[in-house]
Amino acid sequence: MEEAPAKKDYSREGEEPKPFKLTSLSLPPGDQQRFYPISALTVHTKGGPSPSVAFPSYLLASQNHTDVRRRGQHRRLKNCIILAEWCPDSNALKASVEERPLTADAVSQLEKTFEMFDRDGNGTLDANEVTQVLRALDVVLEEGEDSEVAAALDLNASGTVDLNELKTALSRLSFFGIQDGRYFVLLSLIEAESLRGAMHVAKSRGIPLVPGFPSASVCLRLLPLG
Repeated sequence: MEEAPAKKDYSREGEEPKPFKLTSLSLPPGDQQRFYPISALTVHTKGGPSPSVAFPSYLLASQNHTDVRRRGQHRRLKNCIILAEWCPDSNALKASVEERPLTADAVSQLEKTFEMFDRDGNGTLDANEVTQVLRALDVVLEEGEDSEVAAALDLNASGTVDLNELKTALSRLSFFGIQDGRYFVLLSLIEAESLRGAMHVAKSRGIPLVPGFPSASVCLRLLPLG
């Protein structure tokens, strides 16, 4: 069955871009920048609204991209093309303390992979086996990180890693290098263009992007299509 948009009177009301001050990028996310947790974004289909997805707290969206406050109007989905990697204060970054429980499918896959590489069946893995398990789970490791990563997973300092330690570590965002104070924001094209222009001006003049706040930083990232 060929898919097509429902024949509705799609609204563009209120979609004019709303500016925010560059100085607001030195503040935590909120109304100052018109950023909101992307978990608040839902899609309405013929069967009703989609369930909310509990995305990590560092994933945000701009109201200039999609304004979730406008209910009761039919609007087409917009492409997700550009993210801003944003730190209000890069000096305050620290390892994330957020934990996200593994899904039932993830736990099942982890248990099967653990059993596959626990060749002697003693319920623990050495550094080499831990590396093999992580790579089988598509966790990217830099060359030479094997021992360091195994030590980080060995929570009770026993010299080996058991299944519970592996589950605990993989549920912690800090294991994947996520930092509190670093955000990824879905932007509209006009916002991205404006920020890019401001970044070029700041660089050419040798001044901070956010006036008076040199530790605030923004990097624009283009999302790959397909």
